[in-house]
Amino acid sequence: MRTILIMTVAAAAFAAGSAGAQSRVAVPTQGSVTVIDPAQVRHDADLAVPAVSRPAKGAKTAKAQAGSYTLTGLGGEAFAVSAPETVVLTRHGGTEEIRLKIVPSQTVGAFAGPAGQPSTAKVGVSGSLPVASDAKSGVYKGQYDVTVAYQ
Repeated sequence: MRTILIMTVAAAAFAAGSAGAQSRVAVPTQGSVTVIDPAQVRHDADLAVPAVSRPAKGAKTAKAQAGSYTLTGLGGEAFAVSAPETVVLTRHGGTEEIRLKIVPSQTVGAFAGPAGQPSTAKVGVSGSLPVASDAKSGVYKGQYDVTVAYQ
């Protein structure tokens, strides 16, 4: 009985020792990153309203020559363009105002070309404004932001 007991203990110790042994395998792996320029907006041309003569009575609408912007991003990347609907233009040296209505040429889009490759897109902002017969002569100016959100 003593021999059996010793063999049982020895067999249990051998089994525990082999269960505690682990094998490890390493696999070489590489990582990479591509650093790109941040999305950009370049202001190419201002929105401009040519000189307009005041009408004798009533009002007339003056159309603006479009302002333009170049967007830089990656092929396949979506973007959204926004601008205020109305900009207040104030007469230089006075307090008189004219409201310029603004319309972007597009409000959403995506960069053309292969996904992840640098690409550009052009957008414009046009507008119009009413000129009333009682508008004071002078230069009217205002400022607005065109915002581009990259998605």
